[in-house]
Amino acid sequence: MAIFGPGLATASANHLLRVLHGQRVGGTLQDPRAQQHTSEFSPAQIDAALEFLRRTVPVDEIANAGLRAEDELRELEEEAEPDAEAESAEGDQKAASGKDSPGTLSDRFARRLVKTPAPAPAPAPTDVYGDSVIDRIRAQNIARRKEEERRKAEEEEKRRAEEPAGTVSGTLQEVHETPRRDLSPQMKKWRELATSNLTEPPRMSARERLWPSYALVSALVIGGAVAAHYYQPPEQYQRLFPDIPPATATVVAVIAANVAAWALWKVPPMWRHLNRYMLVVAATPKPLSLIGAGFSHQALWHLSVNMMFLWFFGTRLHEEVGRAHFLQLYLAAGSVGFLTSLTEMVLWKQLHLSTLGASGAVYGIAVAYFMLHQVDGFRIFNLPAPPSEGIPGVVFIATILGLQLAQYRVQKKMVDVVSHLGGILVGLVYGQYLAMRKAEKAAAASEGRGERHVLELIRERWGRGET
Repeated sequence: MAIFGPGLATASANHLLRVLHGQRVGGTLQDPRAQQHTSEFSPAQIDAALEFLRRTVPVDEIANAGLRAEDELRELEEEAEPDAEAESAEGDQKAASGKDSPGTLSDRFARRLVKTPAPAPAPAPTDVYGDSVIDRIRAQNIARRKEEERRKAEEEEKRRAEEPAGTVSGTLQEVHETPRRDLSPQMKKWRELATSNLTEPPRMSARERLWPSYALVSALVIGGAVAAHYYQPPEQYQRLFPDIPPATATVVAVIAANVAAWALWKVPPMWRHLNRYMLVVAATPKPLSLIGAGFSHQALWHLSVNMMFLWFFGTRLHEEVGRAHFLQLYLAAGSVGFLTSLTEMVLWKQLHLSTLGASGAVYGIAVAYFMLHQVDGFRIFNLPAPPSEGIPGVVFIATILGLQLAQYRVQKKMVDVVSHLGGILVGLVYGQYLAMRKAEKAAAASEGRGERHVLELIRERWGRGET
C-alpha cells in the first residue's frame, strides 16, 4: 500500500512487481510484446512499481537489453548455419556436374519453410513485414517463461496447501491468501472463519496501533518483577510432582505448552483463535498475541530448535535463580522482543508482516545465563583443552549479539531478528539484575548481615561511577 496506495490489492501488486523485475532482468522491459503482461495495470501503477524496483533492487537494464539482443542474434546465426552449408554443398554439386542442382534458390527457400510446422491461424499481423525470426524466437521465450511461471505457481500452491490458512512457515512473513484447490466444504468453512475480511489494514496512527501493546507489556514486566520478588517456592510435599527437580518440572511444563500450541496449529477449527492470539500481525495487532506468540510455532524444526536450547539453558538458569525469575524472564524477553519487532514493522509501514515463535524468549534466557557467568570459563566438546580455563561467558554474549546483527543485514525480511534483539536486550538487563542479587547474597552470607535491596546497590555503584 505504501507503493501503490489503497487502490491495488496485495496479490496484484506482488504480481506486477515480479513481472516488471523479470522484464528488467531479462532485458524485455521496452519490448512492446512483453508489455501485454502488464496491460491490466495503469501507467501510473507501472511507473510507481518501476520507481520502487529501481530504488531497492538496482539492475543494469540497458546492459540486460543488449545481452538479450545478442542472444537473439546468436540464435539467428545458429539457425542460418545449416542452410548455408546446404547451399554450399549444392553449389559444389552444380560445379561438378556442369548443370543446375535440383531446385532453384526459391525452391531451397521454400524447402526451408517446410521444415517449420505451419502455425495455427492467427489475426493478421500489424507489422507490414509479417513475423520475423526474432518474433518467433521471442514467442518461444515467452512461452517457456509462462510455462516456468506456471510450474512454480503450482509448486508454491502445493506447498501452501499443506499449511494452515493465513499463517507463517517461518518466523516472519507476508500475510496474503493463495487460492486452494480441492478443499472440502468443511475445510473451506474453517478457512473462511480464520481469514480476515479486511481488504486493507485499518487506518490508524502508529501511536493508536502500538499503545495498547506497550501498556500490556509494561504491566506484564512490572507486575512480573514484583511477583518474582515476593514469590516463595512451595515446600516439597506441597508440589504437584515432589520427586521431580523444580527446574525440570518448570522447563518441561513450558516446553509442553509450546508443543501443545504447535499441535493446535494442525487442527483447522482452531485457526481462527490461533491467528488472533498466537500470532503477531502488524496490520491488526492484539496485545495478548505478544504473549501467546511466545509459545507458538507452526514448523516442527522451529519448535525443535527452540525447545532444545530452552532445555539446555533454561534448566541451568532455573537452578540458580528459581522458578519465579525464570518464568518472569521468559515472558518478559518474549513479549518485549515481539513488541520491538511490532514497533519496527509499524514505523516502517510493513503492515503485511506477521511473526511468532519462542526465539526471543530463548535468547533472553541464554544471555541472562551468561550474564551470571561473565568471567567463568566454558568448554565446548572439551575445547579449549586444559590448562586453558575455557571461554568466558561474556564472549558468548558478544558472539550471540554479533551473529544477530549480521543476520539482520542479510535476512531481516525472512527471520524476525528484531524480536531476537529485543529478547537479548531483556536478557542483558535482567541478567545484570540477577548477577547483582547473586553477588549481594554471597557477600551478605560471608559478612553475616542481611541482603540489601537491588536499588540500594544500584545507587551505591552509581555513586562510585561503576556500570
